[in-house]
Amino acid sequence: MKNEPSISLREDSLTAKKVINTLNELAPPSFSVLGDEEGLLLGDEDQPVNKVGVVWNLSPNILSLMAGDGVDFIITHTYPFLRRGVAKLDGYECLSDNALFTNKLKKKLLRQKGIALYRVHSSWDNAVGGNNDALAAALELRRVEKVAFGRVGSVKPLNLRAFSSFVKEKLGSPSLRFVGDPGAMVNRVMVAAGTGFLFPELIEHCYQEGVDVLVSGDLVKKAAKRALELGVFLIDAGALETEQPGMKALTNKLRERGFKAVLYESGGFYEYV
Repeated sequence: MKNEPSISLREDSLTAKKVINTLNELAPPSFSVLGDEEGLLLGDEDQPVNKVGVVWNLSPNILSLMAGDGVDFIITHTYPFLRRGVAKLDGYECLSDNALFTNKLKKKLLRQKGIALYRVHSSWDNAVGGNNDALAAALELRRVEKVAFGRVGSVKPLNLRAFSSFVKEKLGSPSLRFVGDPGAMVNRVMVAAGTGFLFPELIEHCYQEGVDVLVSGDLVKKAAKRALELGVFLIDAGALETEQPGMKALTNKLRERGFKAVLYESGGFYEYV
């Protein structure tokens, strides 16, 4: 019986390692928040890659669509698996392995199709040209400065209601909430892509530095209460909507570097009436 010839990748062939190296250049791991789980979650660095899929949230339906489209390297922003005990205080702790069946389904399909799974999160939020910069650009901020977890810039003066409508239009938010006097003028703006309202220090920074309004997503009651007490305005444009400009930017940067990259519209977690 003749020996079958070994199959080796050409030196110029695309591998997961090359995609990862590019992602590390665009979103340096040093920019990641301590404890944030990023990087290669499933797959092998040496496996070949033909098509890269970028998505904000990897739902089972989107994963099936990507697999059918021939995607073999997925980049996701939100964490793609349920984790035991992550939300224990809120009552959403996964109490048994049976509750994690979606994890098993996702991992099974990823392995069957030979798809590598990679996560970029806070490193891309904080990177030059990343989520926060893309959000600042989408809202046409001028004289933009980098601050912890966000960007600060100025806009043409508008009252809070008018500026909220401007944000809603620019980001395509299906619904938007704001905190503050609708008729008060807005000039200096902080943006924090994603769930910036979970970080009270951002509201404190706005208060101390004379920033009029913080634009982010997933507003919580405690943040609204603190902002009202300090006289800082808040605009909740949605976590997805504030991060989607950055996901588009990431896809475009990968294309510019020669990768066949496709952005998949995952949709948010909510429906609106």
